[in-house]
Amino acid sequence: MRPGPALVLALLVSLPLPAFSQAPDYLIGKGDQLLITVWGFPEFSTSATVRDDGAVGIPLVGDTPAAGLRKEEFSASLRRRLAEYIQGEIRITVSVLASSSQRITVLGAVTRPDS
Repeated sequence: MRPGPALVLALLVSLPLPAFSQAPDYLIGKGDQLLITVWGFPEFSTSATVRDDGAVGIPLVGDTPAAGLRKEEFSASLRRRLAEYIQGEIRITVSVLASSSQRITVLGAVTRPDS
């Protein structure tokens, strides 16, 4: 038995959005919640939400622009700023915990069209 369009659509809509936001070309947006890990330096690691001005606050570093950047671009920018405090190789991991900037709109033959 083949699943109907409503079941397929329900499965697609129920996928967690962070799974999509982990793509390498994902653009960070306002409202996204980021997990920033600086390996070996927990004092710089944080979980932060991208504010309306497009920046996130990083402990000891201050506000760092994030909106409109890919995760790797943001990591490189943060790596340059951390070079003032850390000598040697700086390893950073940026994960998107929750994406508020990306919206999915459901239209068509559905019970209730919505965003």
